[in-house]
Parts: sequence; structure tokens; C-alpha cells
Amino acid sequence: MTIEMEIRHAAYVAREEGEANHLVTVICKKLKKGLSVAQIADAVEEDESRVQAIVDIAQKYAPDYDVEKIVEELL
Repeated sequence: MTIEMEIRHAAYVAREEGEANHLVTVICKKLKKGLSVAQIADAVEEDESRVQAIVDIAQKYAPDYDVEKIVEELL
């Protein structure tokens, strides 16, 4: 793997982690407000199955919802 390819891969991974971090943060805020999976999926415009997968992980960290640990487990 060339250095350029490694840089591109690292940028891709960082972007994916950033997007996951944002999504998990928003979902956790919605969970704290008491929204259902369907309501959260509608609000964040994601598939219910994806939101459910994140919620399943997030529930392990309730009520504080450690976003970093949730993202780490998700990825």
C-alpha cells in the first residue's frame, strides 16, 4: 500500500467515525427525550434497523450514553 493510499484510507476512516459520532450523538439526545426508535429514525432520516442497532448498543450505556464507547462498539 502506497503512502497516498494509506492517507486516503485514514481520511475515509476518520470521516466514517465522524459521521457515526454525529449520528450516535443525535440519537442519544433523542433517547433522552423519550422518543421511540420509529420517531428517531424519522427525525434523523435513517432506516429503523440502523437506528435500532445503535439504540441496542446505547442502552448498555444509559442513562449517560457514552458516545465514544457506543461508536467504538458500533464500528
